[in-house]
Amino acid sequence: MKYYLTIIIAILLMLLGSRPLHAADSNLAPDSAQELRNAARNLLPSTALDNDLERLLRTWHKGYSTKTKRGAVPCTDADVSPHTSDTVYLKRLSALPTAIPMQFNPAVKQCIKLYTEERRRLVRYMLSLADLYFPLIEETLDRHNLPIELKYLTIVESALNPTAVSPAGAAGIWQFMLATGKIYGLTINSLVDERLDIQKSTEAACRYFKDMYNIYHDWLLCIAAYNCGLGNVNKAIRQSGGKTDFWQIYPYLPRETRNYIPLFIGAYYAMHYHVEHRICAGEVGVPLATDTIMLTQQVSFDRIRQLTNVSQDE
Repeated sequence: MKYYLTIIIAILLMLLGSRPLHAADSNLAPDSAQELRNAARNLLPSTALDNDLERLLRTWHKGYSTKTKRGAVPCTDADVSPHTSDTVYLKRLSALPTAIPMQFNPAVKQCIKLYTEERRRLVRYMLSLADLYFPLIEETLDRHNLPIELKYLTIVESALNPTAVSPAGAAGIWQFMLATGKIYGLTINSLVDERLDIQKSTEAACRYFKDMYNIYHDWLLCIAAYNCGLGNVNKAIRQSGGKTDFWQIYPYLPRETRNYIPLFIGAYYAMHYHVEHRICAGEVGVPLATDTIMLTQQVSFDRIRQLTNVSQDE
């Protein structure tokens, strides 16, 4: 892999020269210009490298992805969810590995059924995306000593779409509003919107959760504040007579927030127990081996095509 990255950097250094290469070619003898072009082509990695990477990724996907029930029991897909009793729901919720209390009630049951019955196709899609995005989110949450299950908020917020933009202007996988994003260190201007950067927006979300937990010392209230803001949660606490339990201040919260916590629990349940409800992840599309480099001057795709002998569409 290091050898491959070295090759990529070498190619891009050639592309980022102070003058376009076709201008430089005119100052070279014909043989030298041809040698330069040949050298650029010879620097290209073999297609075997992409094939090897694809095989590795497919092996990883078969061995570790959510296509199997926690890596053990094969998943059998179906269009209809099997009947599940309230007793089973309660037992499964109590068995979830979580530091956040997962209470079962009619609102939670309705949201569980929403994901496991009405939104089965969406859950299949999100299971595939989770294989791509959850490892990065989990690593960041763990580094901040936060509950790993907070990652399921991204399902409620954006359905794991890192470029999602709501009608209210919230953006990214964590759906930050512009003002909140800036408060927590995200750069947002006419050229850059770091709310769409998964790593940076996750860091910002972690800082927000830590601030809220230092205030409430209750994870459900932190999640509620993430949805409706500190002011609305404080107002609900006052109206409830000073209670600090989410379900006790539930009637005093905005309607959207009253649904938000049950949706979070329902999303966690559906993603964890998808096999029991016969919902299997789809295949993850395997990309070509790529790297990202910031350019400091304009380079046309036509020129890159000439140098690399790769089609412009590709």
